[in-house]
Amino acid sequence: MTIYEYIARNNPTGAKRVIESFGYVVTQPKKMGDNLRMLVAQEGEPALKAVVDLHPDKDLILEVFGNSQGVKGTGDNFFGADGLLQSAVLNNNQQQNDSNNKMVLQTNTLIVALSLLVVAGLILKNR
Repeated sequence: MTIYEYIARNNPTGAKRVIESFGYVVTQPKKMGDNLRMLVAQEGEPALKAVVDLHPDKDLILEVFGNSQGVKGTGDNFFGADGLLQSAVLNNNQQQNDSNNKMVLQTNTLIVALSLLVVAGLILKNR
């Protein structure tokens, strides 16, 4: 469950109000979490702040982590809530998979080549 789905399920009226405050119309209330995610993707940090303000556990989070330290990590990625962080992780995993596949292919090729050498050696020895 994404943060958007969590907020939408716990505060659907607030989620709809935020979406409409940015000039959008909610056509599919059952996909409110996706609507919030798209709002943040389209409108950026102001929309993220409005959405996070709806979080049902906001007071607890602020109490535990404190509000006096300031917000670290602000920038274009919106703390990963814009979905780009997930894309970066998926891309990294894909690169690791590609690297692993290449290593497996090289290992298999080496095994086949060594097997051919052993077979050729046995054939020559038996002659």
